[in-house]
Parts: sequence; C-alpha cells; structure tokens
Amino acid sequence: MTQQTENLQFPLLGSALYDAVNTQVKELTRRYQNHMACKEGCHQCCLSGFKVTYVEALNVFQAFAQLPPKQAEVLMAQLSEVGRLNCPLLLEGSCSVYGARPVLCRAFGLAVQVDDTVGTCELNFQKFPTEESMTVLTLRPYYDALDDVSDALWSENPLPVEPVDGLGKKAPRLTLQDWLQRLIKASQNKTF
Repeated sequence: MTQQTENLQFPLLGSALYDAVNTQVKELTRRYQNHMACKEGCHQCCLSGFKVTYVEALNVFQAFAQLPPKQAEVLMAQLSEVGRLNCPLLLEGSCSVYGARPVLCRAFGLAVQVDDTVGTCELNFQKFPTEESMTVLTLRPYYDALDDVSDALWSENPLPVEPVDGLGKKAPRLTLQDWLQRLIKASQNKTF
C-alpha cells in the first residue's frame, strides 16, 4: 500500500495502542515474510463492512480532512455508494489514509483473531507447513483498550447523530463508511 499519510500532521488518538500493534505486526511479518503475498499495491483484503471504534474513525476522519480536495471528492462519491465491497478509502488501489488506518487494517494479512474468529488474507500462508505452529495475533486486548478510549471521548462529546439503541454513554462500533458519513455530515453542519 502506498503510505500517502504516513507522515500525519496530527497525533493519532490512542497512539500507544497503534504503536503496540505496529510492533507486533512488524515482528510477525518479519517472521512469516516467506509465507505472505502482501506487497505495495495489493488491496485484496481491503474490504468494507467491518466495524471500527469511534477513536479509529476519528483518526481516519482527521487524515481524510487533510487530503487534497480532488482526492476527497473522489472518496466522498465512493463513501456514498451503497453495497460497496472494497474499502471506500482506496484510491487507485492504495489506502488514502494509510498512516491513520484502523487496527484490523494494520494487522490483517497475518493470522489475526477477533473474538472467536481467526482469519488471514486468502493469498497468504498457502504453503505453510502443517507441522509448524503459526502465531495468531489476538486483537481483543487492543479493541478493549480502544473501546475504553472511545467511550471516554464519546461520553465527553458524543457525535451529534441519531443514537444507537441501548448504548447510552458507550461509543458504538460502526462500519468505517457509516462513521465517515456521520462525521462528514456533522462537520458540514458545524455540529462537530
């Protein structure tokens, strides 16, 4: 992936969590580099539809807000597409907010576990020896911590949009597309 926002002009909210994930990802990527097909320009696993925390969405929104107007215009059109399969933040096959991408985007490609599900990109680990055990990166501790940061931010200043039933002061988890549509709308209405 092209690292278009690698040198972000703002600190990531929850940056210590991102640093910890990045450290683990680098270590495991080095360990399994011969079993991974991931390379710059590949976006096979960059799909829409997975849910992110409020703090992850805020980081992505900040990066989105720094994009050149022409790129933002293309992404706005993609964000409005209903039923889109690929991530709406891809520009010509590269992540437009790479430096602010969510935790799952940072780790996927490796074997990752979210709740009870373990997955990896279908292009990776195709010839992994069955006699070797593979280290699975468990994301639950990171999500628990991101939820805590999200809940604290949400309770101080909830996004002025329709509430998500049953959450009260807890920040919801929504798809990145849903979050960005809400954040952009709130920004345009100057309610955020």
